[in-house]
Amino acid sequence: MRETRKIPIVIAGASDPVAEGLVSSLSRPGANVTGVSVLPGRELEGKRLEFLQKVIPGATRVAVILDSTSRHDPTPLKDAADQLGITLIFSAETESEEEFRGTFVDMVRQRADAVYAPETPINARQRRLIVELTLEHRLPAIYGSREYVEAGGLMSYGPNFSELFDRAAIYTDRILKGAIPGRLPIEQPMHLELVINKKAAKHLGLSFPTTILMLADDVIQ
Repeated sequence: MRETRKIPIVIAGASDPVAEGLVSSLSRPGANVTGVSVLPGRELEGKRLEFLQKVIPGATRVAVILDSTSRHDPTPLKDAADQLGITLIFSAETESEEEFRGTFVDMVRQRADAVYAPETPINARQRRLIVELTLEHRLPAIYGSREYVEAGGLMSYGPNFSELFDRAAIYTDRILKGAIPGRLPIEQPMHLELVINKKAAKHLGLSFPTTILMLADDVIQ
């Protein structure tokens, strides 16, 4: 966007395009940007905390892994945590492996019961390290996408990124056929999936309640 306001740009997974200053609104993006958002609404983060509490009923302190790309407003997450009686522990901004390792040591020191790792670019890049550290420190965690669970993580709740990228391809096709990007509404996910990992649960000494098993879209054995 800094380079051009004319060449069409299709985003394929921004968390909050309006808050991040990418578009004017979801319904009428304006300028030369359109595409697909990751979040159907900020209430999604509160739902993730709810799932954590169902799996770990005594969880009252949840650590949130932040990084230098975490720019969205934390207020909805804080409001949801207050309603659930959860104290949030926000990490320092993390990027390198050393910083992530230090962050987890600090989480343990602050007596975190569980971890929430939002789907940010750096968290996604360090996905396997984050999963490794949650298991090493025996911290149950919920993630923003199934890729963490497939890498060995406990559970995730969010959109299917493969589906989002397919939708972004459709936007690209429409623009190549003459559509004006600024007039194409930003699309939000229509389906969210709950993915759980029984092997990770066993490692952490947990078992998924029946309600979670019934809601799960996919169970990794």
